[in-house]
Amino acid sequence: MRRRFEKIDKNSDGLISKEEMMEAHQDRIDKLFLKFDKNGDNKLSKKELAAVRQEMKKKIKKVRNEGE
Repeated sequence: MRRRFEKIDKNSDGLISKEEMMEAHQDRIDKLFLKFDKNGDNKLSKKELAAVRQEMKKKIKKVRNEGE
């Protein structure tokens, strides 16, 4: 969590501004579309979005299993 915070806090002031948060999420959204927008139309279909959900479920399950 600390590393993620520091990565988002671009100016290292110990605070996350709205702009920094929006930039961080824009990067995540861009990566999400690169990975899951299979036909490259800059839109996610229901099928593509289902793949996103499956990936998220796998990651959550992995994190939970590591905590046990």
